[in-house]
Amino acid sequence: MSPRDIQLYMFICGLLLLNSVAYLKPRLTAYIRSSGSLSSSSSSVSSSGSFSGGVSPRLARRSLQGQLAPAVFKYLENLEASKAGAYTLFAPSKRAWERAAKKLGDASSVADRLGDHVVPRRILAGDVPTRGLRVSAVSGAEIYVSAASGGLLAVNGVAATRVDVPVGEGIVHVMADVIPDGSAAAAAADADDATTSSGDDAHASSDQVTTDAPQKANAAAAAAARQKPQQQSRKRWHFVDNIRARRAAPPQAASSSLAHMALSNIHSTFGLRTRLEQSDLRVNVAMKAKVYFMNRPCHGRGIKGGSAGSGEGIRGACVCAAMYEGQTCERAKVLRDVPQLGRGFDRDVTLSRVNIDFVPNLVVHTKEKTLTIVSKLSETVRTQMKEFLPDQCPLSTNFHHRCAIVGSSGVLMRHQNGKEIDSADFVVRFNSAPTRGYEGSVGTRTDLRLSNGEHIGYKERNETVIHHLKASSFLFKLFLYAAKFPPANGHAQPLAFHPEFTSYVAKVGRGTIPSSGLFAVMLALHTCAEVKLYGFHASFRHGSRHHYFNTETPSNERRDESEFNMLKAMSDAGMLSFAEPCIIECHMDQSECNRCIGEDMSLEELAMRERWSPVQRQMNEAHEKRWRDMIVWDKDMDKHFGFNEENGLFSKDALNGK
Repeated sequence: MSPRDIQLYMFICGLLLLNSVAYLKPRLTAYIRSSGSLSSSSSSVSSSGSFSGGVSPRLARRSLQGQLAPAVFKYLENLEASKAGAYTLFAPSKRAWERAAKKLGDASSVADRLGDHVVPRRILAGDVPTRGLRVSAVSGAEIYVSAASGGLLAVNGVAATRVDVPVGEGIVHVMADVIPDGSAAAAAADADDATTSSGDDAHASSDQVTTDAPQKANAAAAAAARQKPQQQSRKRWHFVDNIRARRAAPPQAASSSLAHMALSNIHSTFGLRTRLEQSDLRVNVAMKAKVYFMNRPCHGRGIKGGSAGSGEGIRGACVCAAMYEGQTCERAKVLRDVPQLGRGFDRDVTLSRVNIDFVPNLVVHTKEKTLTIVSKLSETVRTQMKEFLPDQCPLSTNFHHRCAIVGSSGVLMRHQNGKEIDSADFVVRFNSAPTRGYEGSVGTRTDLRLSNGEHIGYKERNETVIHHLKASSFLFKLFLYAAKFPPANGHAQPLAFHPEFTSYVAKVGRGTIPSSGLFAVMLALHTCAEVKLYGFHASFRHGSRHHYFNTETPSNERRDESEFNMLKAMSDAGMLSFAEPCIIECHMDQSECNRCIGEDMSLEELAMRERWSPVQRQMNEAHEKRWRDMIVWDKDMDKHFGFNEENGLFSKDALNGK
């Protein structure tokens, strides 16, 4: 073989090698990433709200749909033993169910015990046909899913309770009562007579049943129905969205509250045991949270068609939250000046009874320091917190088209934006900022109020309040508030930001402890399509007061200036906007500020608008007195109560023998 032939041979081999690498590299990378994401620790999943290694949503979804935690069976067996009510588990798939059942040893015995209650297909975040949907349980029993009043899911004609408990990769729908005997057979008779519709509902002709199926039949017919062969799995799945239904459902009647309480106790006991026995449970819950969002329309980051009032449309482009972009809101926007935004935050933003079981501590990590509120959550503290935490985070699944974040700057009084603020879908205010006496400038509505420890307990109307957890003393305040105003007596409790969300916002804030304003902005960017800031970060060059209702001065100007630079970058990217003119120009220099404002009127003329009228002065005095009266609710309580990490809230009087 001549040297020329050898060179040609080596050249051809090199081309083949390069082609092989080009072919295998993306496939090997995708495989390694997907494997890594399923076995990674909970911190790597939750810290960025997405999977490590940059796994694409499509690949992540494909990997996660095959998962079903073995822990789910322990949960189901607890439900069996407690007889808390009928339930149905919608597993990800038949293969996932079989694989998970085999891990327990005797899969056939598991199927015998639980098979009537397990549907091997995912039903999440979508729509059930008008006439209902017929599915088959593992045992072959037919189960009928339909829409119940208030938008809840009904199984065999029995509506689910308000709380649908997520376990592993499945959703357990616990019924309010035991399913009446024979309801499956009765519903089957109606299903055979149901007519089908054209278009998109044509494929569900054999699945659709009437929603008003009879509730009484004989048990023998139900037993016979369970002997029917399992139906072939459908190529096209229907999904059921109970997220907004839980939010809209009326309070439970006293008759169903006992079942709800029993279920909560079971869930708490189950969470404690599995947290000690299964190290991978927290990872699985983190993966569940990702699927929880991915299987909602627009990845849970927007709304599909329609409007906020009309609900999620079946067709139409996604209207994304300001933080995200893409056809299905699949990716976060990238800002060169604010790289800390990362991939966004896809987890619960507040603590709840469900996620507190998987929070090992209350620690906030910033670039500059670590804030330890509780270094390790004891079961005593965890149990006490469940007494005042909501069942689930009420903010993570909300979506709004227009959000108004109303700051407290005196610049608000220079403009009459009250009606515009009230027309927004969601209005956020801070601490003790009042509306009475300033309606024309600041509006009247408040949906959410962010407060620090000094202002806990203050609110004007029936608004949701979120409390910052920046120190153990702030958590102590929450415990004292629950003791002074027990939730069992109907008192609404403040929410508390999840430490992971606080850490995320702190990282966006470039390592400093974030202000309430930055918390509100980051929450709105993740849940609102349009974010508008009113009375926000007005510079001293404006000549306006720091607060429109008092004479307080700024307490942390260095932090405020840093946060404004981030907000400016977000404004330049179209993620948010400032309502008042010249906000950005007045942060540049005085001459630029004067030039911008002078196009409208002089600073002196604008300052005249901030002068309080006699009525407003009276309102300010009344507001100050009301605020001072409200914040002394915990007066002398620290003499009678204490708090530590092991025992939580305890009575000093009991320790002293009083």
